[in-house]
This record gives sequence, C-alpha cells and structure tokens, in this order.
Amino acid sequence: MNIDNTTNTTTNIQLVQGQQHRRKKKCYGNRSDQRFRKRCRNQKMSEEQIEQFVNQRINARKTNPPYQAVANRQQMNTTVSNISIGHELPLNENRTTTTINIKSNKRKKDAISKEKTYNVPKSTSTLSVLQPSTKKMKKKNKKRRRRRRQQRTRKMKKIIKNKNYQPSGYLRASSQALMNTLRKHLNHPLKKRNEQKFVYSRLHLFDEEFALDLNRYLWQSYLEIGSQQQQPQIWPNEVYRAAKTNESNLCQQYIVDSLNQSKTYLDLCYAKLNTQAQSWISTLPSLDILDDNLKKFVRQQKKHSSTRINKQLKQYKDVLEEKKSFQQISLYLTPNDRILVDELINLQQLQMQLMEEFAMLEQRIICKLLPQNFDSIDNLIKPPLYTPLLQDVTSIEFKIQHYKIIQQIKRTWLNIYFNAYEKKIQEYEEQYIEKLHNLQLRFECKNNVNRIFHLNSIKTYLHNRKQRTIQQIYIDMSDYRKKLLNYRKRSSKAKKTIDVSPKPIFYLLFNPFNDQERDYLSKGPNYIRMNQSAVPSDKKRDHLIKKEYKNIIKKVKDYLYTYHHINREKPIYDIYSKCLQNCLNLRYMTSLSISDRIRVQREYKVVKSIRFKLKKYKLILRETDKSGVFCILRAIDHEQKVKEYRDKTKAYKELTSNPFEATLNKVIRLLNDLRAKPDKIRAWQQCEMVPNRKTCKLAYMYFNPKTHKDGTPLRPIMHTIDSPTTNISRLLDRFIRPIFNNNAKLTTIIDGAHLIKRLQEYANAGHLKPTTLFCTFDINNLYTMLPQQQSLDILQEFLQTYEKSHVRGIDIATIRELARVVIEENVFVYHNKYYQQIIGGAMGSPFTLTLANIFMWKWEKESICKELPSPEIYGRYIDDIFFTWNDTQENLEQLLKKLNNHHPNIKLEYKIGQSLPFLDVLLTNNNGALSTSVYRKPASEPYVVPFTSDHPHHIFRNIIRTALLRAIRYSSTFEAFNVERRNIRLMLLYNG
Repeated sequence: MNIDNTTNTTTNIQLVQGQQHRRKKKCYGNRSDQRFRKRCRNQKMSEEQIEQFVNQRINARKTNPPYQAVANRQQMNTTVSNISIGHELPLNENRTTTTINIKSNKRKKDAISKEKTYNVPKSTSTLSVLQPSTKKMKKKNKKRRRRRRQQRTRKMKKIIKNKNYQPSGYLRASSQALMNTLRKHLNHPLKKRNEQKFVYSRLHLFDEEFALDLNRYLWQSYLEIGSQQQQPQIWPNEVYRAAKTNESNLCQQYIVDSLNQSKTYLDLCYAKLNTQAQSWISTLPSLDILDDNLKKFVRQQKKHSSTRINKQLKQYKDVLEEKKSFQQISLYLTPNDRILVDELINLQQLQMQLMEEFAMLEQRIICKLLPQNFDSIDNLIKPPLYTPLLQDVTSIEFKIQHYKIIQQIKRTWLNIYFNAYEKKIQEYEEQYIEKLHNLQLRFECKNNVNRIFHLNSIKTYLHNRKQRTIQQIYIDMSDYRKKLLNYRKRSSKAKKTIDVSPKPIFYLLFNPFNDQERDYLSKGPNYIRMNQSAVPSDKKRDHLIKKEYKNIIKKVKDYLYTYHHINREKPIYDIYSKCLQNCLNLRYMTSLSISDRIRVQREYKVVKSIRFKLKKYKLILRETDKSGVFCILRAIDHEQKVKEYRDKTKAYKELTSNPFEATLNKVIRLLNDLRAKPDKIRAWQQCEMVPNRKTCKLAYMYFNPKTHKDGTPLRPIMHTIDSPTTNISRLLDRFIRPIFNNNAKLTTIIDGAHLIKRLQEYANAGHLKPTTLFCTFDINNLYTMLPQQQSLDILQEFLQTYEKSHVRGIDIATIRELARVVIEENVFVYHNKYYQQIIGGAMGSPFTLTLANIFMWKWEKESICKELPSPEIYGRYIDDIFFTWNDTQENLEQLLKKLNNHHPNIKLEYKIGQSLPFLDVLLTNNNGALSTSVYRKPASEPYVVPFTSDHPHHIFRNIIRTALLRAIRYSSTFEAFNVERRNIRLMLLYNG
C-alpha cells in the first residue's frame, strides 16, 4: 500500500513540475471586472468612478475570497478525513490539512471548481484532463440567457386571469418583443423590472376590459335586436351552439345570463384597475397619460375583434330581414307557388354546399395540405424498376425528375377537380334559372301588377339569401384555414408530402436547410420581406432618413432649376422639406403591431440563417432561367459548368491584370478626341456618354441555370449598369433602335397578339389551307456567337441603307467607332479573375440587342426571305423565328438544312407541324381554320409574386388583370378561355 502511494506521489510531482514548465497563456485581467467596466460605461459613468467601484470589488474579494468560504463549508460537511493533493496518509497517522493560496484571475465558478477537485483523490489521467476552463462557453451562456428570459416572461404572465377570458395573441408573445413595442408607443425606456411588471399587468387588465366590453356589447345588441321580434324569436347560430338548444326562450335566457356575467366580470376588472392604480410608480409617466396610451395600444391591436363583432351583428340583422321578407312573401303565395319557391331554395342550398366544398379545397391548396387521396399519389408513383446505386449528380437529377412528375400529376388532378366543381355548380345554376323562369311565367301570365311586384320581392329575397350565404362561407373559411395551418404545423407527414406550389430546386445530396428556410425559399426571388426598415435600430433608421431626405431634396432642386429655372433658395423649399421630413419619419419610425414585428424579426433571422448556411456549405443560390424559382447547387458543380461553357463557346479571354483603368481611360480619350474634331459629336452627346469616375466600376458576370434542359447548362448574364461603356451603349440603342423598328416591321413579331393578328389576315385571304404547315426555330447562343467585326460591317451597311450619312448629327463612321468600343471593350470580373469577351456582345448591355437584330436582318435577307413565296408569313422575335409553309414537308426540311449551313455561327433548332407553340401562344391549323390559346412551357413554374410579399396592392391587381387580358386576346374559343382562367386561378392559389 505504501508503494502505491509513493508511486502516485512521484507521478503527481512530475506532472505538477511539467505543468510549471509549460508556457502560461496571456491573461487580460479578471473577466468579471471587465464585464463590470462595460456595464458602467453603458451607464455613461466616468473612468474615475469606474476605477473606484472596481477597487472596492477587489478589496471585497481579498477580505472574503469565494473559494475560501467554499472550502470552509466543505470541511464542515465532510465526515471522512481530509485528503491531501498528492497522496493519502495511513489511517493510523494524524491527518493534516494543506492550505493552498490560489491567486486566480478567473471567474468565481472557476475558483469554486478548483477547490472542489481537491476533496477527491485523483489519478494522473484525471488531473491532466480536468483543468479549469478559461474560455467563455458561448452555447451554455446562450441557453442560460434564454432560460432567464423565459422565466422572466413566465413571472410577468403570472396574473390572476378570468377563466372566461382568453388573452390576446400579442400578450402571448415574448416579453422582450412586447416591451420593445411598448417602449416606442409609450416613449419611455421601461428599463426597471418593477416598471415592466406594472405596465404589463395594467396592459393585461386593459386588454381584458376591452374584450369584456366587446362581449357585453355583443350580448346587449343580440338582446335588443332579438326582443323586437315576434314569437318565436330567431337567434344567431353561435347562440344556438353555445346554449345547446334550439328553443327560443332558453336561448334568450342564456343571452341574459351571459350579459349579466359579462357585466359582473367587467366590474371586477374595473376594481382591479383601481386597486392597481394605487401602486403607480413615480418614474413612469402620469397615470392618465399612461392609461390613455395603453388603451390606444389595445384598440390598435384588437381592431380585428371590433370588425368581427360588427360583421356578426350585420349578418344577424340580415337574417332577420330575410325572415321578415319571407313572411311577407308567404302571405300571397299559392300552394303551387310555394312548391316552386321551396325548390328554388333547395337548389340554392345544394349549390352553396358545393361552393363551400370548393372553397375548402382552395384553402387546402393555400395551406399546402391537400386531401388524403392526393397524398396517396406519392406512394403509388415510385420508381420500382431503377434507382441509382451511386449518390451523385445522376441520382440528384433522378430525384428532381421524380418530384416534378408527381407534382405535375397532382396539378393535373387539381385542374380536373376544379373543372368538375365548376361544371356541377353551373348545372345547379342552370336548373335554378330554369325554375325561376317557370315561376316568372306563372306570375306574369295573369297580368296582375301586384303579382309582378310580389315576383320582384321573391327575386330580391332569393338574391339576398344567396349573397348572405356566400359571405358566411368566406367567414367560415378563415376559421377553417387556421385549423389547417395548426394541423400542418403538428403533422410531420404533411410536411414530407410533395406539394403543388412552386418549390426551389436543390441540386444537393445533403440538404442543410430546415422547414422554415425551405418555406422562405419557396416564396421565390420576387418576394419582398415585410417592413425591412423596421429591423434596424433607431439610430440606423435616422441615418437612412437623412440620406434619403438629402437625395430627394437634391433631385427636386436640380430638376426644377434645370427645366423650370426655379431658384434653389426659394422659401417654398422650406415648406416642402418639412412635409418630406414628416412623411419619411412616418414611413420609417411608425411602430408596428406585435404580430407584424414578430413576423419581421422571424423572417430576418431566417434570411440570416440562409446566408450563413450558403457560406458555410459553399453553396450557390441563383434564379432559374425559365421557371423563375430559386436553384441551389454546390459551388464546385457550378464552377465546373462555368468551365464547360467557356471551353465550349471560346468567347472569353482571361486577362492577367485589372483592365478597369485602361478601359476607362480609353473611353474618355475616345470621347475627347471625337469632341475635339469638328462635326463628330456634340457637347450634350459627350456629356451623356462620358462615364462618371465616382460611380463607374468594372462589370461582372453571373450565370443562371437552365433547369429545363438536360445536364442543367448555364446562361451567362453580364451586369454592365455602371461599366465604362454603358452610357455609350444606351445612347446608341436610343438612336438606332427606332430606325430598325421602322424599317423592319414586316419581318418583326412584337408579341403573341401581333402574330395572331397577322395569321388571321393570312387566313382571311384564303392562304391557310388544311395542308398548311407551321415552322418555328430558334438560334443557339445568338448574343455570344455574333462575330464582332462582321456585326460592325452589317451595322454600317444597315445605316447606309436607311439613314444615308448621319444619325442625329453623328456620321456613320463615328457610330461604328463608338459601337466598336462597346463590343470590343467588354471586360468584366468573375471570381477575382478578369476576362474580355472576344466573340459576340454582352447579354445585358442595351446596344447588344439592337446589334443582334441588325445582324439577323442581314442573315434573313440573304437566306430565308429569298426562299419563301410571297403570300407566306415570316416573322422574328429576336432569336425565335416563325413562318408558314404550303409545300411538302420534305422540301421544308431541305430548306432548313440549307439555312443551318448558311453561317458558321448560326445554328438552328426547328419544329414542324400543324399545331406549334410560339412565344406564349399555341397555334393550331384545324383543317384550314385557325385556333389559338395560351401556351405554358412545361419547364415554366406557375410562379408569380406571392400575396404575402410587401409589394404595393396595385401590383397584385395588375397581375390578375394582365393574365386575364392575355387569356382573352389569345383564346379563340370560350372553352380555351375557361381552361386558361382555371390555370390562372390555380396559379394564384399556389402562390398564396
């Protein structure tokens, strides 16, 4: 036993000596004192006062060290003999206590943990592992702070509550969010705990008072309105449900009891308010001002409750009016007339039941919780024959394709369901109109004025009854929607099913995003977060207000001085500046409601989390090329596709240094030289084209994935808004595009409506025959495959053909020189590397589109226009071409092969048939008759701006108006219009 003790002693001594030889970490002072100094500085104390308080803390620690007090307490509690650090003495020997003076700069808990380790015998392994932690454990401290906030919230919510009163939603929010809102509303800091508790409890009582007062008003109104009726009285449906009886007298007694109970609880609430007012805290605003502000706050938060009660009372009055009018109608109805009226009411009821089921299905689509028979499609359509063995890009594309197939099947079935519901409702409507017509014939056959008046009364009664039922359906749908949302939150199965709404595309083997982040990404790139200006602090918002104020004032003064010669020192500017300041303060600094504030903060946190995960896992977030939704893929895969695109096109050359300064100087030098020469460019033209050195910067390139094509290739887009050549490109586009539009009208298609008009003229002239074929083709990579020098030569030829010598005072040679700079000096940055485009033009530059149109003008003049007969239609929309053909298909294919070899850079992809899509219209030759309808590409998602986005309301109205107007213009039959109308309705439901 002694041998073991000696070996333990030697090993411990060696370990202690080894620890002494180690290099000690630098210490920057006691962390507790550092935090204490920080709190003092936040309270704006001077450095002298802070040092006095710190010295007092140090002296207090020296007189009563925390670890010494703990050691004494442990010595009193121990029943076993004291134990030394290194070894244990024999049982028969006297036990001595070793006192160790530890001068620790660590926190109190570290000192306590050190002392505790001395009361247990330790081996060398435990001594080497269990060292006191010197770092602050962030996660543990976050959990502690969160736990403290939750405990504080529970303490503040421990108020005596009425069992018949349910607190409002804003009171169930976190106390921190509620206090932040109250600070702005009351204009008081509310830093002390007793202030917060007093304000919170008083706010709770005012909320209870408001709810009880509304309840009393509702029962009082029911009683007053119902007592004016004759026996038997009719009461609202909620009264029958609450009283659990259909007897009129019992319901009336229930209303009286509920009214008395509400008055009793209201008196108790008033007493609580008076009792609490005696404990008013003097640091708060005066009690009258505080109560007024809190009452305003409660009325603002519970505005929806007042609106709901007013709607209930209005609906109750409408029911009574219906009853009264029906009683009057029943007086002069014959038995046969009564049978017809009952049949009409029965048909209305059946129609309203179908409308209610239809509305419930719509709510299920909005809440992303389809009926159970739709969920079974996920299990029915599974790939049993083949699943990829390796988890690679092939497996990702396989899963995405499987997801899209199931999603498309569900959308098709929803379209079928909608069609069935609409047809059934229409059948009931036709039966209703037929029965009403029979009733009208019975009343009008006797040529009695009173009978005709009674007929109008019956029609009015039936119409009002139908409108009231429809309103009740939409009121019930709000409650039904809440139930669906609550069920979806709790159900894990509902979240795993494939939804019909547009979703982001994840080209990932491992998806790091949670449900909230996926839902936010599903809202798409056009979604705007609600009240983004409410997230920053008041100081940052003040800075934003000042910045925007200066910007607006400067623009207004410059505009009025330049175009209207109004002096910048006019006194009217002072009035305007005050109004502008008030308007900006109102927009930026108005406090939000609790629900809006919680939503703003939640979405802000979700956005921050998405950005963090994109950076952490090295992911790329891009908008897809056709579908308009987000696509997320790995940065490695994205760079591999970019490299493949560059190697395939060979349109870009890598540069060794930053070309920005050289390009900028070259552009400025060219403009100065042209201005110095006579009759080259004018002064105002130079001012418009010269780049601004302060805002000018190098262009950059990004790529959007084409998810509708195999392998997901990329489309390059150049961001050239502030590049050195942008101003020249804009001026050339403004000068030359009108010339092209005026002289190429016959071969240009503006939109789908323009093509339909030309085809109708073609058909009216008798050229559309049963054997007429349609042909469409598009050109691959037109922008990036334009030969630069040849394009400039064609531009010069085009201008010489139509404008002779000058364009807006600039000769054609100068225009060619300016166009050359725009095309050849297209330099940009991509991933900290510099490139220059050597083939084609930048997709994103304004003049590139005009130059591409002029290049195609030359190509079509030399190739296809010579081959087509005169009556045939030919038209082009940028790189998409359409024409008609009345010869054989073999001759047409030979012509297309010839066109494909006409120019090495122009390659075509064509389609031939009697029913073909072009742009967004589907054209069909039905045995010599033209039929048209709206065409939706299979790759395009039914995505529009979500209704929850923070866009102006007229944007949503314009979306619906534009979609319906396009359906009217493109649909040649009423059936085609109905199909597109259903698609529009479903598209709006998919986007909330």
